[in-house]
Amino acid sequence: AQPEIALDHLPGGGGTQRLPRLVPLSFAYEHLLLGEPIPAVDAYRAGLVSHVWPDEELLDRAVELARRIARRGPVAVRYTMEAVRIGLQGPLDSGMRLERAMASLVNESREAKEGMRAFFESGRRPARK
Repeated sequence: AQPEIALDHLPGGGGTQRLPRLVPLSFAYEHLLLGEPIPAVDAYRAGLVSHVWPDEELLDRAVELARRIARRGPVAVRYTMEAVRIGLQGPLDSGMRLERAMASLVNESREAKEGMRAFFESGRRPARK
């Protein structure tokens, strides 16, 4: 939530710029102008979160998701996250150039080379340290 509006202030922290770029404009206006917390189901429908789980399952499900991501190569994960974060700050063509540059860096990493070897060796899992 961006509660500043309830105190007669402009919602700050970039919320007026970031939220409308992530969700439909009507959703952004409603939540920026009301300053109320966004219910989980609304956040899910708007695409702000990828999952909504019951409270009693939340920790186990989140840990399992984190474990699945952790089974991926850390260099590829880090650069993928950076490519998304930085790429969204500019136009698409700049993001595409950034992605190509980062892919070249990742492709030269030991873990990427091991990943390709593993794939061609009957799809075994890559050996990771």
